[in-house]
Amino acid sequence: MDYGSAIFIDTSVQLLRFIGSSAVKGQINQTLSGYGLTVTSLVVRQEFKRRFLTDVRYVRDALVKNQLDCGETLRYINRKLSHPANRRKLSISLDVFATGTFNGHNLADAGEQFKLLLDTWLDFGLEEFDSTVGHVIKRSGCGCGKLDRIGPKKCTTSANCEVDAFINGLKTEAEGLREFLKSETRFPKTSEISKAEKTLNDWLSDGKLPSTTDPCLTVGDMLIALESLGIPAFYTQNAKESQHFCCVQEQTMIVHRETGDETRLASARKSWPAYT
Repeated sequence: MDYGSAIFIDTSVQLLRFIGSSAVKGQINQTLSGYGLTVTSLVVRQEFKRRFLTDVRYVRDALVKNQLDCGETLRYINRKLSHPANRRKLSISLDVFATGTFNGHNLADAGEQFKLLLDTWLDFGLEEFDSTVGHVIKRSGCGCGKLDRIGPKKCTTSANCEVDAFINGLKTEAEGLREFLKSETRFPKTSEISKAEKTLNDWLSDGKLPSTTDPCLTVGDMLIALESLGIPAFYTQNAKESQHFCCVQEQTMIVHRETGDETRLASARKSWPAYT
């Protein structure tokens, strides 16, 4: 397949295509319209299931528990997910609520329609995910991502995972990425980047099989970056991590911002200002 005019969409942007506001969705569509092919990957597909569909199921179960009363369900979720460790799950759950608000209906009366939306996402969400892009890259062989249902969260509990062969075929690229992360001082290292550097050392120096470290769960950003090799443009919200990967892989990075998307051209990557 010719990826010459393609843009890779990561998990953060794919989620917004489902639960972003109308303005956000319009902005994303405008950016994507400038490319000939939209692309994502199996690990993004897995993260969509783990982050979005799992939370949709949580909201649906909470709605049923509260007799389809949306107001009571919202209070229940806020109470149950109040711990800081649940920040991401709470954020996605609230976005699901915002997307499921029906014009002309009081929250207390909209339960049946809201449940219908949640059931539709659970039944057809992956089918819709696949239809929103021109191509899903499958070269990582992520066993979890290949499943057409919410399933395992880890390589070590997934049958038919081929991530070991995928990484083994990219040793040169993985070595280059490790050296870049080790020596680069322009971009600050987030905890995710530090974890990626350690994981690469585990794979390349200590001989650990990638699948034993559950990379789609523990270093998803890095695995997605490797899946995107050869795609000229990378679309993300996670600029702090992606600036490392896009720079070493010579990709143009488009960062979604509410104030307008920002573009860092690959040709100017040696002088990119850092996202901090």
